Amino acid sequence: MGDFYRGGRRTYGSAVFIISIVLLIGWLRSSVVVDQFELESRFSGPQQEIYYIRSNDSAIRFICHYGCGRAIREEKLIVVHYAVITLPLAALAACLIFWTSRKNAAG
Repeated sequence: MGDFYRGGRRTYGSAVFIISIVLLIGWLRSSVVVDQFELESRFSGPQQEIYYIRSNDSAIRFICHYGCGRAIREEKLIVVHYAVITLPLAALAACLIFWTSRKNAAG
């Protein structure tokens, strides 16, 4: 199969490039609009736990709200900036798309 189809690297590079473009759009959007997605709600008695993914201020935040009544607390579990994800993916896509493969010296 490898002898017949040699464009696998460029196909993977194009897929990684599309993913990096989607993340770039999310990065630009996060400076204007706050997006929040609820991951999971779990209610165990009076204790309440809700998990969110929030995109704002050029970062993705994984947040947990927990507590009961008026004593609900917010804890940021993970904060990942878009640049940490988007820039290496774009560089990887460029390497996969533009660099040529080495030819075997043996033939």
